[in-house]
Amino acid sequence: MNWIQSLLYGFLAGATEFLPVSAEAHRDLLGLLFGVEVSPFVNLLIHLGVLAALIISCVPHLARLRRERALLAIPAKRRKRQPDPVALSNLRILRTALVPILLGFIAWPYTHSWTQSLWASALMLTINGIVLYIAPYVPQGNKDATTVSGLDGLLMGLGAALAMLPGISRIAGFTTSGILRGCQRRYVLDLILLLCIPALIALVLFDLYFLIAAGTALTGAWILSGVIAMLIAAPTAYLCIIFLRFLSVKVGFSGFAYYSWGAAMFTLILYLTI
Repeated sequence: MNWIQSLLYGFLAGATEFLPVSAEAHRDLLGLLFGVEVSPFVNLLIHLGVLAALIISCVPHLARLRRERALLAIPAKRRKRQPDPVALSNLRILRTALVPILLGFIAWPYTHSWTQSLWASALMLTINGIVLYIAPYVPQGNKDATTVSGLDGLLMGLGAALAMLPGISRIAGFTTSGILRGCQRRYVLDLILLLCIPALIALVLFDLYFLIAAGTALTGAWILSGVIAMLIAAPTAYLCIIFLRFLSVKVGFSGFAYYSWGAAMFTLILYLTI
């Protein structure tokens, strides 16, 4: 990619990683439109950049969870206070939801080949739009960390695991599953952002594997493309997280359903014309 393509690719990758649209489908489409095969090295740097942005945005939540977990390890008689039950409940739900997400990553190499066609991406983008569209019509629940159950966490994790299919958004699958289970929208968003940290670490490991498996030496052009894409992807991802939190409180994510359907139509047209 030239430097303009690298800028566009980094911007789109950073934005779609956390907005409720599929990052993988958009990266594949942009690579197709550019007429280039994007190096795993470029995706590796992009994933490292958005991971750094995500960790920075979640520092207060991570610090709280780490503090309460450390307190829990202290014998009860030596504690100055009892651990926060809300934080402990969040840890329990995060561990439960992480199981199907990790299973999805394990299954990904076996499903990746038959989901890479344009018609499959168009279908999944359509489904992603439906998932986003139905959420506002579900009666608003009030479940939070004090009332959410292990089953809720498992089903939300299953929704996020569908992001292994190009066209389905991890954010959309998790938040809509949580809303269907009666959870508060901002609460499920905070949970999925925390779960995106191990998910992105897994993607970084996949990128490293593909880079090593390719067995090709890095060129100066690849390194430059990766650095440019990462430098634009990281701040874009951080701003999109802020925007997503604003939407979770104010209006929700249903507007992205129309965008997903438009992207599905565009992908289908490409499939029919190429």
